[in-house]
Amino acid sequence: MKTSRRGLTALAALGLILATATGAKASNDGWSGEITPYFWAPGIKGDVTIRNRTAAPDTNMKDIFDHVHGGFSFLGSVDYQRWVGYAQGDWARLSNDQDVATAAGKGTIHAKSDFHDYTFAGGRRFDGFNEKSSIDVMAGIRFTHLDTELTGFGLDASDDRNLVDGVAVFRPRYQFADWVALSPTFSLGGGQSDFTYELSPQFQFDYKSLSARIGYRRLHYKFHNDNGSFDGALHGFLLGVGYKF
Repeated sequence: MKTSRRGLTALAALGLILATATGAKASNDGWSGEITPYFWAPGIKGDVTIRNRTAAPDTNMKDIFDHVHGGFSFLGSVDYQRWVGYAQGDWARLSNDQDVATAAGKGTIHAKSDFHDYTFAGGRRFDGFNEKSSIDVMAGIRFTHLDTELTGFGLDASDDRNLVDGVAVFRPRYQFADWVALSPTFSLGGGQSDFTYELSPQFQFDYKSLSARIGYRRLHYKFHNDNGSFDGALHGFLLGVGYKF
């Protein structure tokens, strides 16, 4: 994990240096923005420990819809000349059964999680390596609520946790044509969690004032307290249709 953390920190620092070094040409005149609800059906992969009992849920694409019992997501942005603001929110209800073997025998632990995540950030837009590219460099806050229950095999435990983390957010963009662009989001940070990062490559398709997004999102957390710990990621494909103004 230390190697991964150092690599992501170096990547973020490099992105900030390159973006700052590109200079400043006005890329937006006046106000513009986007609001896009999207569908994200995340699987969960990692280690969940509550009261010294650990489950390792691993949901793949084949059974992801069997384990996602609800959710809603949205992203929004607003731009004024070179200033940019960004907001993203997710709610998902997940479950997973994990077979375990101990000295007491074999059994199944049922893991259920309610997940809420909200990110707010603001910053500046910089030019990229040519006239078709740019990058938004922002700083912000991520609010996370995770309510996890482990039941079965002689276990009935829960952990209710709220986290506030500072994050650096990078949103590069490359415009292939008037109607299609590569528009990923990267973020990393920490605070009340030990470490968090997001990787979300997305393609954006525009038609007049409508905007469709298709991509993938991986949101990783590592945190612990006296009651337990979590080290893993929520990940899955996303699809959304929104409005540009």
